[in-house]
Amino acid sequence: MRPLRVLCLTTGTENEPSARFRVHQLLPELAERGIAVTALPLVGDRTLEIEYGVRSVPTPVRAGLAAARLPVRVSRRALSLARAHRWDALWIQKEVLPFGLWRALDRIRVPVVYDFDDAIYAKRDRGGALRRVSESMMRRERALPAQLARCDRVVAGNAVLASYARQHSAAVEIIPSVVSARALSKPLDRRNDPPLIGWYGAPSGAPYLAAIRGALQRLAEEERFVLCVMGLRHFECPGVEVRCEPFRRLDAEEEWRMLSSCDVGVMPLPETVWAEGKCALKAIQYMACGLPVVASPVGAAREVLDHGRAGLLAADENAWWNQLRRLLRDRELAHRLAIAGRKRVLAHYSVPVAASRWAAIFRELCASRWATRHAAPRSRTASAAAAALSSAASPSSDRAS
Repeated sequence: MRPLRVLCLTTGTENEPSARFRVHQLLPELAERGIAVTALPLVGDRTLEIEYGVRSVPTPVRAGLAAARLPVRVSRRALSLARAHRWDALWIQKEVLPFGLWRALDRIRVPVVYDFDDAIYAKRDRGGALRRVSESMMRRERALPAQLARCDRVVAGNAVLASYARQHSAAVEIIPSVVSARALSKPLDRRNDPPLIGWYGAPSGAPYLAAIRGALQRLAEEERFVLCVMGLRHFECPGVEVRCEPFRRLDAEEEWRMLSSCDVGVMPLPETVWAEGKCALKAIQYMACGLPVVASPVGAAREVLDHGRAGLLAADENAWWNQLRRLLRDRELAHRLAIAGRKRVLAHYSVPVAASRWAAIFRELCASRWATRHAAPRSRTASAAAAALSSAASPSSDRAS
């Protein structure tokens, strides 16, 4: 039996974090399960290097480049959609098809799966005017619901995202973001002197780290440590020894090298709609590398860390100061959380676990491909989904919302 052939439209190459963790790292495992995926990225590595600070480009130049590339990207996506019937299924990773391209899904006679791992329906906490103008042009508030309704299956990265998706689709599943098992290599009993408290992220995430600056300064008055800031060229934190490691290149090996060098991982987030949609991937990465983690109780972090069992949660400055101090002072606690965190990643947040679930989805959808080919147009299918949702929401229905 030949493998199932899937066309995947990704947000970026294997060096773009969302695309890597949601798609690219799964491809070898999916191939072993008889699912052959062809991935077509929306943007290349040069664009990503600008976003992550590897290349320094003035904002006006960035705006010009974005404007020049937009027609090319739209035309490429239109061509990809026109050719999607050559595959057994279409997999769209987090991309909101712009300028009405989502209407093309009505004419695609293969199963369509949509996957997202961010609250792309909400206003971002961060990002410059250029990003806001771009998202406004895409008209996400209209395009995303219409796109979800036209998909045969919607896969969300956590329960918050799934709750939104269920407003527009009757076929929603949750598959968390996962990491490769090869990350699980750092000796758990190793510790730097002084210990390194690590934060990892893109330059646009600096305000999140700045929110716990006060706690770090209080901690530095009592404990010796170095704040290792991975991804930024500069971070101000008076009274704290800071080591900044900007991205030299974008690839998985560089990422794991940076993370594995630390002793404690931090993931501060604000209580916003955008942050609530986060899949706690940063915490999962820390745990995979054998780091005890302190995170804000926002989004998927509550479930991932299972407070006190696989990591620690901190809701305010005093809690951040206290939890970090506990980890620096109590090596036994830090070691126990590191072991528990790594076990939790292997059991629930590893590539084989996610690949098995994705393979099952594609097999299920493609098994009915013949019927799908000869079904009514997808616009009618979307109407049927809306009717099913209306029925599910009625008082007589006992289906969970």
